[in-house]
This record gives sequence, C-alpha cells and structure tokens, in this order.
Amino acid sequence: MSRVVINALNARAGGGLRFARQVLPRLESHLGGHGHEVVLRTGDTIVRSGAVTRAILGQVDLARHVPRADLILNVGNVAALRGGAPQWLMIRNRLIVEPPPSLYPTSFRAARMALLIPSMVRSERWIVPSEAMRVATERFARHWRIPIRDLAVLPHGVSPPRPMRLRLKGEGKLRLLYPAVPQKHKNYGVILEAVEILRRRSLDVRLTLTMDRHDLLANSSWAPRRGWPAWLYCVGPCVPSLMDTLYLSHDILVHPSICESFGLVLLEAEAYGLGIVATDIDVARELALRNAVLVDPYDSVAWANAIQRQASAPGSTRGGIERRTWSMVALELAASICHRLER
Repeated sequence: MSRVVINALNARAGGGLRFARQVLPRLESHLGGHGHEVVLRTGDTIVRSGAVTRAILGQVDLARHVPRADLILNVGNVAALRGGAPQWLMIRNRLIVEPPPSLYPTSFRAARMALLIPSMVRSERWIVPSEAMRVATERFARHWRIPIRDLAVLPHGVSPPRPMRLRLKGEGKLRLLYPAVPQKHKNYGVILEAVEILRRRSLDVRLTLTMDRHDLLANSSWAPRRGWPAWLYCVGPCVPSLMDTLYLSHDILVHPSICESFGLVLLEAEAYGLGIVATDIDVARELALRNAVLVDPYDSVAWANAIQRQASAPGSTRGGIERRTWSMVALELAASICHRLER
C-alpha cells in the first residue's frame, strides 16, 4: 500500500478552491479503492490569515507527513520544500507566472515566485488547467532557466446543471452576472461603465457582483457618482450551492477579466444556457464557448454593444457540447497517480 499526501493547504479561493472541493473527495475515494492510503491536508487546518504566516505553518504541517509519503500531490502552487518524496505540482494561478504588469507591482510577483520557483524545481511533474496556462508556464520556466518537467494539462470540470426549470423572469430587466473574486485583474470598471452606457440608452440593466461593496471600491477605479446605484447588487462571496440560483436568475454572464488560468464560470454559465460576453483572451478562445461574444477588455462601448446584441439574440438552450465533469477529472487524475505509484 502506498501513501499519498494531498497538499491543498494553499487552495483557498477561486478555481483552486472549487477544484479542491469538487475533485479531492472523489480522488481520495478512487485512490482508497485501489488500496492506497490518502492523507488530505486542506486550508481549513490553518486559520491564520497572513500570507507569510500561512506559508510557514503550511510547511510545518507538511513536514509532519512528508517522511512517510510515496507521492505528494500539491494542489495550490506550493510544494513541500523539505523531504525527498516525489512531488507533483499543480500550477493554477496565472498571476504568479504572468501577471499584468500595469496592475501588480514587482513585489507582488516576487513574493509569490519565492515559493513557486523552488516548488517547480522540487517537483517531477507539473499540472496546469489549460493549454494557455501550459504555454505561460513553459515561458516562465524558460525565463528563469528551470528545466521543464513532465507537463500535463488537466482542465477543470463542470457540474451538471440542477434539474431543468424555467428561468426566472425579470419583468423587462436585463440581468447581468459577474461572479469573481475581488482582484484588480478582474477589470470591473469596464463592465460598470458599459452598464452606465446601456442605461443611458434607456435599457433597464442590472448587474450582480459576488463581492462586498468595499471590495469593489478597493479593486477598481470606479466610484458611484450620486450614492450607490440601485442597479448594482454586491451580494458578497457565494458558496457553490448559491451559484445555482444566480445562474438561473440572470440572463447574461459578463466576464471582463484580463488574466485567467481557465475560466470555470464561463463553462458553468454555458451549462445553464446563459448568453456570455467575455474578454477576448486565450483562455476564452480555448474553451470554444457557444452563445459567447468576445470583446476587447478596455472598450466599454464595445462591451455595451455586445451585451445589447446578446440581449436581443434568440434564447439559448442547454446541451450541444459535452464538457468533462468533475468526476471525470478526478478519475483521470487518480489513474495517473496509480500509474506513477505502480512504477
């Protein structure tokens, strides 16, 4: 029996957290079914919020389990920096390998590279969520003269939509949804300006953001002119179970982000039959989305026009493109791990 340590201590937000919640319980079950012992370490075990403190406590936590590990799977960009067990590293954050220089200072990248580079060096295999991320990771490795390891692409999955039911009607309102964490590269300003343009065209457009008001103001240059507008809803961070309600109660998903590793919410919106207006970046093109319009990330008039076109397009339907599920992702990863342990 082999011992697999799954290090998810650094998977705390966004797609990394969704991956951990959806895949790791299934992965643990698959590996256990093949007779392997699984030790799962998650971010719930470290409650301190400071990044440096979390990194130190994470390494201390891993050091307790590394000596007896036959393989360590690191889910969140950071490997165990001590011990000699073979390691696989999931590189899931595009901001570390390729941050937009206009938004993030050099110090932002340096602090994260201080952990990523030794983690890459210590790992025998790198796993990324998209072909675009593979290219960015290889470019990063060449720049820092890191020998490129076995590099696998393991895309995210998508949960099947809840049982079909009629989309909630908005009585003439056009309801836009942008589910995103509060970070500058999410580019909220352009969509807020686009909504203001549409409302000046006498369209009753409403926008829902999955963050708090203060997070929005802290991560964008946009500011309300005459008090908080009635058309803008900041509902705070949403757990996955509440996202179903948001997808079913909105008409169009808008996604103006300028830096993404995969773009999971785009696939989820597609599965729920929403129209999509997204930034024209490599990740969105790779997904080959249906019912999607891709737009320049900085042109608010183009965003307004694209949203208006989507609003007048025929209603979309589910189906037509089969996407991999989270169960398929877990099974593929488990098969790769079992093959490695049997070598």
